[in-house]
Amino acid sequence: MVPLGIAAATAATLARLVWRRRPAAGAVPLTWLMLAVAEWSLGYALELGSGELLTKVLWAKVEYVGIVSVPVAWLVVALQYTGRDYWLVRRNLILLALLPLVTLVLTWTNGAHGLIWSAMSLARTRVGPVLDVTYGAWFWVHTAYSYFLLLTGSVLLVGALVRSSRLYRGQAGVLLIGVLLPWLANGLYLARLSPVPHLDLTPFAFTASGLLLVWGLFYYRLLDIAPVARDAVVESLRDGVIALDAQRRVVDLNVAAQRLIGMHASAVIGRSAAQVIPAWRDVIAGEWDGGAARPEIALGDGDSRRMYEPQISPLYDRHGRLTGQLLVLHDITERKQVEEERARLAGEQAARAAAEQAADRVRRLQEVTAALSEALTPEQVAEV
Repeated sequence: MVPLGIAAATAATLARLVWRRRPAAGAVPLTWLMLAVAEWSLGYALELGSGELLTKVLWAKVEYVGIVSVPVAWLVVALQYTGRDYWLVRRNLILLALLPLVTLVLTWTNGAHGLIWSAMSLARTRVGPVLDVTYGAWFWVHTAYSYFLLLTGSVLLVGALVRSSRLYRGQAGVLLIGVLLPWLANGLYLARLSPVPHLDLTPFAFTASGLLLVWGLFYYRLLDIAPVARDAVVESLRDGVIALDAQRRVVDLNVAAQRLIGMHASAVIGRSAAQVIPAWRDVIAGEWDGGAARPEIALGDGDSRRMYEPQISPLYDRHGRLTGQLLVLHDITERKQVEEERARLAGEQAARAAAEQAADRVRRLQEVTAALSEALTPEQVAEV
């Protein structure tokens, strides 16, 4: 029972940690998944701790609330994490939940039809009395459906592993291993290959799975950085492109941006943009908070000095929630040089025009003076 208690506590703790990151892709269904795991583990602990058949059967029924929820939650996690949450419309969610709801109803009414358990008894093992069951027809329908959802979600994550950059494969790998461990244990149990006969090792495997996900949450910043943001970065662009998440951390950047800041992607991804590019702190904060100003940014010294114009675009998910921003640094050095040359030429032209106007005035004054000298007598000039 102690390992099951650890499993339940670990899952509940992870659910709380993930819930704090709920704006991130996959955070809400992962919270649901971990709560379902906690309920399943706690129910199984109470089942093992009971000595009477009827009490064990009661707790076995309670467990099914978590059991039927886990596969659905896992698929939703995979869909959101890989950017396919457009499938999660109300109709599809109802269809996904329909069979699990039928399974729950049949579980609690099993005594009338035996479709989940056709026979139940107590078996004596070295860990104490455990349920020895013969499964009914609907149990295998439920199992096939659960494994189908598990497989679908796993295929989606494998696809993310293949398509994502090396920096993101660890995240998808943690999620994949985290879900496969419990279902591998469940497969051994159903195949009667468990090291302890009649003992379901699935909730125990969730302990290792939960700890793995906790580790991934902090080491890989799981959920803070979604691999789908990689699609927003166009490597072939000459402009520097940097993708930031909702916490203004660097999600990704293209080769041009790496050259601009003089750092490799592996050294900056996951770090605060203000730490990576402190000189741009006001630019990023101003754009994020709705400021209209877009100051120009100068990088380099002397002949290597280049001018850039930052353009920041907010990124939203399909529900209109802000998920990050895309910072594009457009090289405007040539444009600035042209503007400066035009300004220089305009200044020279204005100076020439002013000089010509001054010379013209002097010439006209001389002409007037000469005309007056000719028109006036010496006595009149003396009087003037």
